[in-house]
Amino acid sequence: MDVVADFLALRKSKFLEAFEATRSVRASAEAVGVSARSIYRWREKDESFAKAMLDISAASLMVAEDELFTRAVYGWEEPVFFEGQQCGTIRKFSDSNLQFYLRANAPEKYGRRLQISGGMDLTKLTDEQIDERIAAAEKRFGLRDDLSDVL
Repeated sequence: MDVVADFLALRKSKFLEAFEATRSVRASAEAVGVSARSIYRWREKDESFAKAMLDISAASLMVAEDELFTRAVYGWEEPVFFEGQQCGTIRKFSDSNLQFYLRANAPEKYGRRLQISGGMDLTKLTDEQIDERIAAAEKRFGLRDDLSDVL
């Protein structure tokens, strides 16, 4: 390897160390003295570098998911104060974290559903019938007058 390649390999290695610690491309790039744009170019051109970044990001996601689950199910202790003095703690839980966890891990049961019913086949309607249905929907749901740009 030549000197330039050695220097670049060292920069990439140092960046990956910083990225593992910070999980921030910008902060890690600054820490090793390169631009974030350079990091993205390296990622495009170097498959092993891109894979290392993905691995670090995946590990980071697992840590975040573990923390989300912990806060939802086991909660955390928060201090309670009385007259300026801590007098105890209270365990708090995050309902929203539990919702996120359930939606992500059991979407068929807890995910948001969109159900379309009626089975209307617009291809069999005349232009006049479509216009009538649009007008009825506008009136019923308070929609704007002209929906032609979305049809």
